[in-house]
Amino acid sequence: MAAFKIGPAYDLDNVGLAVEQTAFPQVLQTTDCTQLDSGNSRCGHDFGTRLLPNQKQALLEYLKTL
Repeated sequence: MAAFKIGPAYDLDNVGLAVEQTAFPQVLQTTDCTQLDSGNSRCGHDFGTRLLPNQKQALLEYLKTL
């Protein structure tokens, strides 16, 4: 199992939650891909995996404007 701390810290450069979270002491335990119905699976998704690098960057830059 993998685990990570939850919190509101956001990483503007990498567009996502920051690795370091200090607002709360809670740690979320995740499951692997054999437990997709857990609600806490770390399997990810395949959306955007077929985009070219410049397309991915353009999408991230657009999302930063929202």
